[in-house]
Amino acid sequence: MKYTIIIPTMYFHNSEMEIMLDIYENCSYIEKVLIINNTSDISVYFEHPKVFVVNVGHNIFVNPAWEVGALLAKTEGIVLANDDIIIKDNLNKLFEQVSNISLKDKVIGASINCYRNKRLYEGSIIVEENTSQTMHYGFGAFMFVERDTFLSVKIPKELKVWYGDAILFRKLVTYNFKGIEIVTEFGGTSHRINLAGFARKEKDIYEHEIGL
Repeated sequence: MKYTIIIPTMYFHNSEMEIMLDIYENCSYIEKVLIINNTSDISVYFEHPKVFVVNVGHNIFVNPAWEVGALLAKTEGIVLANDDIIIKDNLNKLFEQVSNISLKDKVIGASINCYRNKRLYEGSIIVEENTSQTMHYGFGAFMFVERDTFLSVKIPKELKVWYGDAILFRKLVTYNFKGIEIVTEFGGTSHRINLAGFARKEKDIYEHEIGL
């Protein structure tokens, strides 16, 4: 299976993105990288054959940007990726393990063991079903999902910044991957822009959507 990487960005993390674009370029499973430009006044050119920048003209935020990318993607698989991550291990091996699993009605995200501030899992890359149904912080930093499955979930349009990963987690069969290190500061963009009023509203929308 081939994949399209979808990255919403406001260009606060160009150095991380440059590193990851080189890594994506050398991953044989990745056909294209779609960068959703959530700014009106910044345009950055990346010299990578796989990269295509989608200029939407203003900040449509994260979850709508995922949908834009999914609608444009031509591959069966998509990966929803943060713009502020660096994956330090062999990405081809991770994609190889993921490709052994049918993605239909599933979402695969990072285990908590992938992050330096937690105890890293020491061993081979493993992709396994999340039988505990516990969603931890960081699951949504790098998520594998089938394009048609993602579009069928229909994240509420009112959810702009948060809970898109949680909606996928609650509505699909969830898997975790571990054995690969991801470096990120978490929330690197959301901490830099004014999101006053979003958090409470989006929490209410999310809880209503999943019946809490």
